[in-house]
Amino acid sequence: TADSAVSEPGLTVFSGQVDVRQGNVRILADTMKVYSGQQSNAAQAFDDFNRIEAIGNFYYITPEQEVRGERGVYERVSDTFTVTGNVILLQGKDNVVTGDKLIYNLSDNKAKVVGTCKGRKCGRNGRVNILIKNSGDSQN
Repeated sequence: TADSAVSEPGLTVFSGQVDVRQGNVRILADTMKVYSGQQSNAAQAFDDFNRIEAIGNFYYITPEQEVRGERGVYERVSDTFTVTGNVILLQGKDNVVTGDKLIYNLSDNKAKVVGTCKGRKCGRNGRVNILIKNSGDSQN
């Protein structure tokens, strides 16, 4: 669902509180661009798509995890989501990974998180941060 949709051959743009659900996957964003074959109807945009760009307040939610960022791009040929901009990966209730970019392969469920800064001089900014909470711990 979205507040509005505009279609032209090969591209459909959904705007305003975009909420897409397929099976147990939910994708949220401010704007979503769906690049497809020659479909020109918004209702058919997801039937023949090859690329999706979700821009602004991006969320990719499954029962096992949640990915947040400023932008998410899905490439159908590689079955890969690339998420950029203040990326947060939540797994379970307690495990958190943050970074600048996440590459998530949906075929094998492998995720790679990268930062833009390397070395100790960066502090925490621009680096990948991981918080793993043991099930018996009461504190972080």
